[in-house]
This record gives sequence, structure tokens and C-alpha cells, in this order.
Amino acid sequence: ENINLVLQNYLLLVIIVLLASVIMLYVMYKGQKKELQALKEKYDFFTQGDNVNWDELLTKTLTEVRAAKAKMQAMETAAASAKNKGITVVLDPVGVMASKLRLVFALKLLNEGLVTIVRGNYAECLALLEEKAEGRGVDSNGNVTDGLRVAKDAAEKYNCVFAVTGVTDYVSNGKQALVLTGGHELLTQITGAGCMTTTLCACCAAVTKDPLLAAALGIVIMGQAAELAAGFMETKDGPGMFKTRLFDGVYHVTTKWNVLHLDPERKQ
Repeated sequence: ENINLVLQNYLLLVIIVLLASVIMLYVMYKGQKKELQALKEKYDFFTQGDNVNWDELLTKTLTEVRAAKAKMQAMETAAASAKNKGITVVLDPVGVMASKLRLVFALKLLNEGLVTIVRGNYAECLALLEEKAEGRGVDSNGNVTDGLRVAKDAAEKYNCVFAVTGVTDYVSNGKQALVLTGGHELLTQITGAGCMTTTLCACCAAVTKDPLLAAALGIVIMGQAAELAAGFMETKDGPGMFKTRLFDGVYHVTTKWNVLHLDPERKQ
């Protein structure tokens, strides 16, 4: 089914509240057919693919595949330009453990040295180390046994900061490491919590030259905002209201801290 881009955030939230999983594919290529079928067999989930003519679907989406390749080329060009100008490049490797296309592209950016900060869940970061990683859709399966090791090894391997987020967050530049706690379990019941955290890390990177500090601060802001949002909720509220109040939480946290103070050279 084609997802209305205007409404996709609401549609994905409904899926998560239903306790289902989603991988959020925009394109299809032949490798993804096998990947999705393997996931279906493993987790025994129902997909519209049970009644889809895969060859017909692949033919119809040829244009979208070409568009995706064009977008990837544009992202690579933009990352290279930013790196040359000393601008921080932040990568969110969404669902790389579930899609070969995404994994190959993310590894290309990392191996070319174009990335400054990576923020991902445990399964995503494990996949970037080219180790066996499992998840449900774009989410980690929750079984984190060595998050600190993954953050440190990945940061050292790719010479950038890695932030492995979950119940406990691990941030490392390969030489130093931070272990952070905070947040709220409702973050796992909404869409985009990880992507919003990545965005906060990128915003913080705009006001400090230390990528380790930027990644850590972005994560802490999201954690405190989530705690505030949960505190604002009433008995009748659920994940939908939590997500709405999460924006208010970020506002209150950043207004109180004033992240501009991170950069002493920046005048207000």
C-alpha cells in the first residue's frame, strides 16, 4: 500500500501502538524481496506481500529505485562537501540490519570518512560493525549485551563518534566513552524517537566543536524531555499524547539550559 506522506507519521504511530513493526521501505529491489520473505518466515508476521505479485511490484517501482539512487548520490555529495568545509555530518543508519541497500550505503559513507557522528540503536550499530544483528523492522530487539563495546569498537573502526541508544546509552569516540541513563519506556511506543534524538545531536553539534559532547548532550536532552513529557501525562493519556508532549519537553529542557552557552565564542 502506498503511504500518504502527509499522514505517514500518524500511520506509523498507529502501527507502533498496535505493537506491530514496520521497516518503512520507500523502494523495492530484488534483494529486498528475499530479505522481507526471510523476516516474514522468522517472525511469522502478515504482510500485504502474501498477495502481491512481486515481479509486477518490482517493475512498477523501477522509477522509485532510480530516484532512491539519485538521493543517495546527493547525500554522499552533500556529506563530502560538508566534511571539506569542517561541518559536522550526522548519520542515522535507520534499519541497516534489515536492508542490504541501506547497510551498503551507510558503510560507504563511513569507509569514505564522511561521517562525524553516528546515532543508532544497538542492532543498527552492530550491523555497521558487520556483525550479526537482529531487529524487528527498524527497531532493535532489545537484547543489548555489549553496547559499550559496540560503541567503542565502531568509533575506533570508523574514526568518528558512535552513540548506541537504548535503555542505557553508550557514546564513544574510540578513546573516551560515556554511559548515560534517562528517558522513559514510552519512547519505545512512538515512532521517530531515535530520529528525533539524532536531530538533537545534530543541533548540538552546531554549537560545539566536540562531537562527543554534542552526541551526549542530544541524548540527555531527549531523555530529560521524555521524563518531563511522561510527568505531564494524565491517567487517560497514551503514546499519542506522550509524543505531543515530548515536543513541549524538549522546549522546556532547552529553554532552561540554553544550549547556545555551549559555545563561548558564539555571541547572543
